[in-house]
Amino acid sequence: MKESNQQTLFGKYLKENPPTVSTAYELKICKTLSMRWDRVAEHQLQALLEVSGGGHYWKLPDMTSMGGFASPKPFDCQYLLNTKAYIVVWFYVPRQPKVFHMIEVHDYIEAMKIAPRKSYREEDIEKISEKVFI
Repeated sequence: MKESNQQTLFGKYLKENPPTVSTAYELKICKTLSMRWDRVAEHQLQALLEVSGGGHYWKLPDMTSMGGFASPKPFDCQYLLNTKAYIVVWFYVPRQPKVFHMIEVHDYIEAMKIAPRKSYREEDIEKISEKVFI
């Protein structure tokens, strides 16, 4: 199982259960019992903080067609402002129910600051996350 599989599953979930407001997500998959806080890179946290507050501009990359099979991009760029921003963590266990933990970016940063360890376990994240079952 790869993060691209997580993106596909989470995307299907969002299509069936669209959020009521615009939302930005950073997806992480964890195949062990704990995940380091720094798996969410500083630039990712910064961008999520920007979309949830002052605003974040993003130009979608131009896609080159590989044999004519590239999907056309929906538009050139976007500016997200006052948007909900989440880190979504999936503690993957083969043949077990899929549970995605959606953690609001500010909650993630606060938990990271006071954490006694450099990593967190699923039971730690459950205290600050919204669970999504897929």
